[in-house]
Amino acid sequence: MNRTYFDCETYSQDEASILPLLPPFDRDNVKVGNYGAEKALEKIKKAEEDHKSNWLAKAALNPVTGRVVVFGWSVDEGHGSIVDPVGGNEVKLLTDAWQILADELRSGGEVVGFNIKSFDLPFMIKRSWILKVCVPPDIRYKYKGRSYWHESIIDLRDEWTFGERYGEGKLEDIARWMGIQPVASESDQLVASIDMQEIQEMAFENAIECLKAKNKIDLHYTKEIAERIL
Repeated sequence: MNRTYFDCETYSQDEASILPLLPPFDRDNVKVGNYGAEKALEKIKKAEEDHKSNWLAKAALNPVTGRVVVFGWSVDEGHGSIVDPVGGNEVKLLTDAWQILADELRSGGEVVGFNIKSFDLPFMIKRSWILKVCVPPDIRYKYKGRSYWHESIIDLRDEWTFGERYGEGKLEDIARWMGIQPVASESDQLVASIDMQEIQEMAFENAIECLKAKNKIDLHYTKEIAERIL
C-alpha cells in the first residue's frame, strides 16, 4: 500500500490585519473589589492588555487569523516540503498541497498524519474556503447531507486513542514512548524544541526556519509510528 504522510505548520497573519477581529473586551468582568480608583484602573488596563496578548498568542491556531506556511509530505522514496517564505503565496501552497494529497488518494493509496482530522485538514479546508482555493472532492465528500472523510485518510491519533476524544498522547510523546529517535541534526532538534508561542513571536523569516525544522521531525515521527500501528 502506497502512503503519503503529511503535516502542516501555521503562523499568525499580520497583526495589523487581524486586530479588527479582536473580540471586544468587557471591563465589567474584571473584579476590582475594594480597590481605589487608581488601582482599579490599573487592573482593568492590565486585564485588557492580557486579553489582547492571549488572543494574539492563539491566532496561528485559528484559520480566520492564521495561515498555512509550511506543508511537508513524505513518501516511501523520499520527502519534500512547500514553504511560503514571504507569507504572500498561501494560495499556491494550498493548491499544490491538495494536488499531492488528491493524487495519492486517486491512485488507491493512503494519506496519513497525526491529528489531521481535527486540526490540519479542517484548518487547510477553511483557509481554502476563505482564499477561494478549490478543495478536491476526494478529501471530503457528502452523502445524504452529511460530510465524510475519504476512507483512505488515516489519523494516527485516532488509531492510538481508539477514537477516545480526550485520549492521552501528543505526537512527540508517542514517539518517545515507542523509543523513536529523531533523525534531524542537533541544530534542527534545538530549533524545533522552541516553544510554539515563542516561534509566533519571532520575526517571520526566523519563525519559518523553526517551523521547517519542526515539520521535518514531526514527519519522521509520523512515518515511524505509522509503520508500527497500521
